Order: sequence, then C-alpha cells, then structure tokens
Amino acid sequence: FVRRGDEILLWIGKRSPNKAKFPGCWDNMVAGGISTGYGVWETLVKEAEEEAGIPRDLMSRAAAAGAICYTITNQYGTSPEVEFVFDLELPDNFTPCNVDGR
Repeated sequence: FVRRGDEILLWIGKRSPNKAKFPGCWDNMVAGGISTGYGVWETLVKEAEEEAGIPRDLMSRAAAAGAICYTITNQYGTSPEVEFVFDLELPDNFTPCNVDGR
C-alpha cells in the first residue's frame, strides 16, 4: 500500500488473460507456493522480486498480518490452502512491475 496524506491506496494485481485459472481476474500482488527448502519469508522475498519487482531491501519492511485458511474443491478433489498475509508500505514513487514474464 501507499500513503498519500490521509489516504491509503492499494496496489491490486490482475492475472494474465493467458492463465489457466481465473484468467484476467483481480489477484494478490505477490503469491506463490512454498517450495521445499524455503520458508514463508524466503518465499515472500523471492516472489515479491519476481512478480512485482520489489527489491529485498523494501521487502525487509513487510509485516505479517495473518493467515487465511480455506479449501479448494475441483474435479481432482478437495485440498486445504493457506495464504500468509503481509502488509508492506511502499514509497509513493514506487510502481510494482512483473519481472518474471508471467
């Protein structure tokens, strides 16, 4: 988010129209599965750099804000999911930009 005076403005991502799941829909700015050998924080930093061009030094200011637990049911069955939520105040002159080409 960005503060401008008394306002708090949010950056909201939009999925590529070429994505298999939810093409063109609004989405998290940064998200990704936690790979073997990575923790939540390492994944956050890696995905933030790839998906929003947020450098590591800015990510060091991210604050844990909670977790959202839910299930997804599709043709393969039902699976539990957890989204770890972080807040990050960005400088007013910073514009997130996808750098991994997806």
